[in-house]
Amino acid sequence: MAKQVSGKWLYAATAVALVALLTGFALAAITINSTSQNAQGNYVNAVGAVGGLTYSSTVLQSVVGAPSVATGTGAVPVAIVVGANSYCLLAACTAGDPAEVVTYTFTGAMAGSLEIDIVIGGSAVSKVVYLKQAAAAVAGTIVLYGDLGTATATLTGISAEVQQCTGAAGVCP
Repeated sequence: MAKQVSGKWLYAATAVALVALLTGFALAAITINSTSQNAQGNYVNAVGAVGGLTYSSTVLQSVVGAPSVATGTGAVPVAIVVGANSYCLLAACTAGDPAEVVTYTFTGAMAGSLEIDIVIGGSAVSKVVYLKQAAAAVAGTIVLYGDLGTATATLTGISAEVQQCTGAAGVCP
């Protein structure tokens, strides 16, 4: 004859299984989410380390003003100035359009050229930006606008990678 399991043991086993299941989901979420999530729910993977430059944020907001198009190349990077440096990642940005905005802040002395790779998943925005800071004392920010236009899109995530160029005379490869 088979032994009958009491209700208490059945409830206890169910509770243990539920805790294990929920813990597994929490651990999976922690493992998968090695990036941050902005306020709009898009995952942001900001990587790279450049002394004196810090990733500040990525937010979905409207394009402000008319940022200049980031036209620099590895051989001829765009010069950074003191204060706010705003650049459009596409051929043009329209004031008021929704945009993913990636911001870096200068936190210390940094001189030379930078390469910043931005990809906004689910949109047409994919750009490599080359910037050059001649003096180590420039203070301010780098603000990159990924204009999403007026069409609706489901964004899947944002990747922002920064690196300091080490080519001859600070030229990016």
